[in-house]
Amino acid sequence: MEYISTTKELTLVIEEDSPEIGAYLYVHDTKGNCIADYLQDDVDSCKMQAYEIFGVAPNSWKTKKTVTKHKDETETTTKS
Repeated sequence: MEYISTTKELTLVIEEDSPEIGAYLYVHDTKGNCIADYLQDDVDSCKMQAYEIFGVAPNSWKTKKTVTKHKDETETTTKS
């Protein structure tokens, strides 16, 4: 599962990996460049780190889903 939260200057994405690995917090600038990434034990730890470093409220995250439209096209949608 992926989660996304945005500010005026940043887009933050959390991607879950296998339970043995944990979850990654990726930080992107307004141009879409990944400017930082962090590995944590789980999604909640990523949300807390995003709050502590970037001031992103833990309740501001939305679920990010990728929906296949056609064989070669995908569309990214978010859900609260």
